[in-house]
Amino acid sequence: MSPESASKLRIWLLAAVLLVVGACLRLGAAQSFTLRGTDEALYGAYVEFLIQRGLGEYPTLVDQYIRYEERVARGEVSPLERGGAALPPMRVAYIVSGALVRSSTALDARASLNAVSAAFSFLMLPLGWLFAWRAAGPKIALGTLALMVFAPTQLFMARHALIDVVVSFWSLAALWALWECLQNPTDPRRLAALGLTLAALVLTNETSFFVVCGLAALLALNPWLKFGTMHRSIAAASAAGLLTGAAILVFACGGIDRVFEGYRLFVTTAVKLPYAIATGDGPWHRYIFELTLVSPLVVILALTMLARLDASTRPQLFVAIFFLITYAALASVRYGMSLRFANLWDFPLRFLAASALFALVANLRSRPLLAATAALVLLAVADMRQYRRIFVERNVYDPISTDLLRAVDMLK
Repeated sequence: MSPESASKLRIWLLAAVLLVVGACLRLGAAQSFTLRGTDEALYGAYVEFLIQRGLGEYPTLVDQYIRYEERVARGEVSPLERGGAALPPMRVAYIVSGALVRSSTALDARASLNAVSAAFSFLMLPLGWLFAWRAAGPKIALGTLALMVFAPTQLFMARHALIDVVVSFWSLAALWALWECLQNPTDPRRLAALGLTLAALVLTNETSFFVVCGLAALLALNPWLKFGTMHRSIAAASAAGLLTGAAILVFACGGIDRVFEGYRLFVTTAVKLPYAIATGDGPWHRYIFELTLVSPLVVILALTMLARLDASTRPQLFVAIFFLITYAALASVRYGMSLRFANLWDFPLRFLAASALFALVANLRSRPLLAATAALVLLAVADMRQYRRIFVERNVYDPISTDLLRAVDMLK
């Protein structure tokens, strides 16, 4: 066996070990699932409705939601406790996935949704590893995977029946598909992957709009930054994917008017809720502050990479621009800030952190790989400590600033 083949084999074996560790951690987190929040209860109720009435009754579910939100808007009923606006059932992919798991297992509706979230938290690992390898090489890919395995917010999602990690998965898949299309814009498989991931995004959550903005910004900047070759086929595949997702959404919900009315009522109700007003606002740097509370070393390393970006680090620049654009978009939502939504940036931050780490150790005269390994172990241990402290020992459910500060003993 040649030295190059032996090196690749070692990398694959290490990646396999990390994937097994990641699966075990997420399985353990899922086993601690207990219903706590209004969001989980609502998703569970939607799944139970579909199990009892069938997928063909999805338009009825949407109509019931709209009638409820109209009554809330007229003041005839009080909004839901601690969470307020009922989450819209237009999040078709997550709810239907939960119903499919519910119908094929012995799990109840909420545990089925938790299984979906935990599964997507695991699927983020091989997806991110392969993307990082294709874009930046095996060393950075392995470092990114190691950091993703122990990411506190990823493990937090595996403990709950929440949709945010599913959004993160499809966002990462769409980002990778776009990168691949720019490298080979006429490959039908890559174009199909881009279209499918964008369709899945539309069917998963309305925040897909922010992801699409980030992807569109990358395409707009490509003539100057030269991430790859732009071709009309990429625009066509993107448009086809978005339109397909929108068409399926409209069909499932019973008409385009139902979709728009449901989203309109959700937005208008959500911004008036006392809980959202009390916890969902803040300055633009709130996300950075909260991410640093949860993963301080990773965030610091990732931010240092921003100063190193140039023409030789196009993959990192590609991911960094996506992070910055989506960050600016999400930070501008009035009364809509939550660390749960920042799950979207778990891969970008860890990819940038791993890149910064390997750039730093490259300057060492001896044993740079040993130094990188030691640093990755330190980062993983620090992240696991934060996860256990915040989400296990202090049992934080909604990671708002005050609860995070209390969990790390900055508030008593």
